[in-house]
Amino acid sequence: MTPNAQRKRCSPRRSGLFDWPRSPRSEGWPGRAYGALKPTHGFTLIDLLVTITIVGVVAAIVVPALMNQDRSRLMAGAVLLASDLELAQVMTISNPRQPVVVRFKPAEAKYWLAYAATPCVPIPRNESGEPYLVIFGQGRASTAAGVSMSVDQIAGDTLTFLPQGGLADFTAQPTITLTIDERWVTLAIAPTTGTISETAGSS
Repeated sequence: MTPNAQRKRCSPRRSGLFDWPRSPRSEGWPGRAYGALKPTHGFTLIDLLVTITIVGVVAAIVVPALMNQDRSRLMAGAVLLASDLELAQVMTISNPRQPVVVRFKPAEAKYWLAYAATPCVPIPRNESGEPYLVIFGQGRASTAAGVSMSVDQIAGDTLTFLPQGGLADFTAQPTITLTIDERWVTLAIAPTTGTISETAGSS
């Protein structure tokens, strides 16, 4: 008898905990024969809570945004106009020999920056060379769609700054009012300093 045959003959048969019955359907891990690791599909309570929380957060952001859409467009137009007024003032202060004016066309809801010598011709933008023309609802003012404009105490619809920062006409109290539906924003320019103040409301 060879040593291997003797070893096999003398080795006891293993039994007990790891003596798993085999299934004709599986030659692998015994648990597979009984479906012990069969995966289950579905949503857990945590999944549902996370989903509900996300939906709530999105609703909290989107619903107020939709309700305040008119206000947002109005404020976008007011911020853009105020920044351009200040730009014209700064350009005039920095180069008094070539003052910059703001020319309005309220009926078309647009304005542009121009040199005082040629107020009907918009100045070119430094970054692109395009005319410095702003039309609410278009281009850089696309977020102000639907906004209309009216001006008061602005002679010739042209606002002119002095090199000191104030307005050329100290007797006027110029205002520009932007409206959309029942909401409005009014920008008032102080004649002596050129400072811009803002008031808003609804009718």
